[in-house]
Amino acid sequence: MEKVLVIIGISNIENSHYAANDLHKIIINKQKIHNNILHFSFINRKNLDIIANIREQCDQIKCNFNHNKVYIIGISCNTMILYLDYYKQCMNFNNVVLLNPVILTCEYLNKKGFNNVGILATTTSIKMNLFGNYLDNYGIDHMTINEHDQNKLDKIIRSKITKNNRSELCKMVKYLIKNGCQVIILGCTELPLILKEKVIDGIQIINTMDILARNMLKY
Repeated sequence: MEKVLVIIGISNIENSHYAANDLHKIIINKQKIHNNILHFSFINRKNLDIIANIREQCDQIKCNFNHNKVYIIGISCNTMILYLDYYKQCMNFNNVVLLNPVILTCEYLNKKGFNNVGILATTTSIKMNLFGNYLDNYGIDHMTINEHDQNKLDKIIRSKITKNNRSELCKMVKYLIKNGCQVIILGCTELPLILKEKVIDGIQIINTMDILARNMLKY
């Protein structure tokens, strides 16, 4: 069956679908053969709760499905992975595969033998232990930044890309490195748009969308 890659961009920020565009570019750059790509971008409507938003989004996406094709779906917002089970319920077809970039990233880190991981992500992802739960399953230690810097990070994620934001983000990365982290996860998909380096001070910087793209292509 023909494989179709599906990118879902979701945001609470009116002008921010950059992460989905970034995932699209990564896939195009990595693919060795041409893949059919469907790209959807949504803004969560403020007058609907999160489940109603997801249901509405999935209804629009399903209109484009053909039962004779296989659809490999990647969501370009890690925080929305908290609702992945509901996405699966809304698109419960035998020819649909929803990939989880959080699990894929943690599997990658375990295979590479990392023991101490730094996480930069939204407050929601940190409080819900989005990455931490899976890292704990592998016995991998992990740490985040302090509350003051976390508030700064949330503002950076919600604002436009600037040199000052990049400088602040670099300081947070170096803080985690100084405290013994062997690798840093840019756990919000907006962050690699600000900090494009793959390595800082000899430490690998992980873009989860890079790992997601790789797995969408090889599935």
